[in-house]
Order: sequence, then C-alpha cells, then structure tokens
Amino acid sequence: MIASFVIPVFNVEEEYLRACMESLLNVTCKDIEFIIVDDGSHGGLGEICDEYAEKDPRVTVIHKENEGVSIARNTGVKMSKGKYITFIDSDDWIESSRMDELLEYIGGSESDVIAFGQYINYKNKEPLVVAPFDRNMKFSTQEEKKRISAMVLVRGYDTIKTSHGSGVFCNAVDKFIKKDLFLNAELRFDAGVKIGEDNIFYLDLYQKCETIEYRNLLIYHYRMRKSSACHSNSGKVGYESIRLFYDKMGQVLMRNGLFEELKESLLYRCYDLIFEQFVMSFVSCNMDFKRKYRSFVYEMKHPPFKDAIKTIDYRYLDGRDRFKAFLLKNGFQGVLFILLYYKRGGKKYEDAFY
Repeated sequence: MIASFVIPVFNVEEEYLRACMESLLNVTCKDIEFIIVDDGSHGGLGEICDEYAEKDPRVTVIHKENEGVSIARNTGVKMSKGKYITFIDSDDWIESSRMDELLEYIGGSESDVIAFGQYINYKNKEPLVVAPFDRNMKFSTQEEKKRISAMVLVRGYDTIKTSHGSGVFCNAVDKFIKKDLFLNAELRFDAGVKIGEDNIFYLDLYQKCETIEYRNLLIYHYRMRKSSACHSNSGKVGYESIRLFYDKMGQVLMRNGLFEELKESLLYRCYDLIFEQFVMSFVSCNMDFKRKYRSFVYEMKHPPFKDAIKTIDYRYLDGRDRFKAFLLKNGFQGVLFILLYYKRGGKKYEDAFY
C-alpha cells in the first residue's frame, strides 16, 4: 500500500468534517487508506465517521476516548499499513487531483519525507499561498538537512527571517513520512505539549532522515479557525505552554548536537509566539484587564521571552513589526500590550477566522 492518511476527529463542525472527507474520497488512487481516529467526539460525529467507512472501503474508523490530538495521531500510525503516512486535520481539505498526481510520484519514491505546498484559508480573505520553494527540491547532505531543520522555526532556507516558520516543514500536515521512521526511530507526538508539538516532532524527525523532498504542488487547504487547537489557549496557560515548547525543543536540539547553531532560530520562534498566542491568551481569556496587563508585562521580562526580545534583529523585521520590537526592547511592554489588546480584540480581526 502506498500511503495511509491519518485523520484525528474531535468535536469539529459537521460541515468541515464532511468537506474534508469528500475531498479525500475524491482521490482516485485505490492503493491508499484513510484512518479516521474519532477522539471521543460528541454530537453524532462518530456516526458521520462510520457513514464514510460504509461509503468507501478505503476508510477505517477507530473510536476511542478523548486523549488529545497527539495520541490520536500516534494511534493512527500504529494502525497504518501504508509505506508512507500523512496527517490531515478534520477541519481542512485537499486538492484531490493534485493529491493523485503526488501519490503517483511517491509510489516510486524512496525519500524519507516528501513535503508539498499549502493554502492558508481565512474566512473573508484570499487564501495565502505557502510554498517555501518555487520548484521541486531534494535535500540529503548534513548542511541541507540542518537548514530544513531551521525552517521548522523560521522562514528562509539560507537566512533567518521571523514569523511563522516555513509553514510547510514545521506543520503536522502537508507531508508524507516513511512509516519505517516511526518504527525504527520510535518517533511519537508528545501528548504533554500543547503548543508546537508538531514543530518538536519534525525537528527530531529530520535528524533521522537520509533524504527530504519538497514537491512544488499546492495541495493542502488549512482552515484558519478561532477555535482550533493552536488558537484556543487562555490566560497564563498559553504562555506557560510556550515555555514548555522552548524547553522541549531545546532538549531535541541538544540531543542532536544542534543547540548552539539553532538556538537563535528557536528564540525567533518564541518571539513570534508572543503575538500568535496573544488574542487567546490575553484578549479572549477570562481575566480582568489589570491582571492581563500585569501578566503580559511580567512574561516579557522572563525567559524565554526576555532572551527572544534581546536576540531579535531589526534587519529581519518590517515596519510595524520593527515598531513592536522597539517597544519591547526598550521596556515599553505595557504600551505594546494596550496597542495589541485594542487592535486585536476588534471585530475586523475576529472576522478573519472561521
């Protein structure tokens, strides 16, 4: 069997789940399987999963108690039969014909990881294209793999650029992984990490690969949802999770002898997370304004945020981002908090999410 598609499902909107599954079932390749892991969903979603299993023999459903997306993915891997494994989030969808094109290619491939491009879909905006390269690429030397590892944390193959990693090499989705890597290297998603568990997984994975490929095909549609896992932290918990991410990622880098070389990239990633987590951690959480204000100012004065702010270089920032960095570097954390709080709490920002 060429590939196994692992789809964790937990309390997603029915219309999103159906859109996801319809796009998968429109893939014509027969030598694949779809493993739906129903992670203790409510509201009849389990029955919808079973409905698709009855509709297409390629679909298998696993019903289990809720333990989180990491364990759901690990469960799907254990049940998989394909040479390659890929992960699909149940609120996203794919370009079916392009997936068929890619499957035809990977049927004869021996690369350890084959990544591909994606769209980030907002509610009332044009999709954002995420394609780190403009052609097919293959990486096999130690230096090449080190650069791909850095792209888990920052943009740019040959330089540090801030904001959101590569968007391809850092995500749980949009790539096929040889199952042998899971078996031989005992790779698993860490259920104890709530932010960046996919970043940690892939940075570890790339050190165990001989060959990594990028195929210049835009296939995956990532739906930017307010209620998705990476946008649903509250108050102090969100920033504590970033500290845990920093510690866990540091352990992976140390274990692979990359800490000194990629520490700067890791701090850049933590800097980005300050803003990525801000809305759910401070705008939307149940905490009075003064406590939010004091908490943010406190966090910015302690590691890893303090170190990230010190490390950030104006050269890699554009106008507004440069201004935010100026405020943080010069001790105006409270001013930045007020600016972010009232800007990002507005309706225009909320309307961008599904």
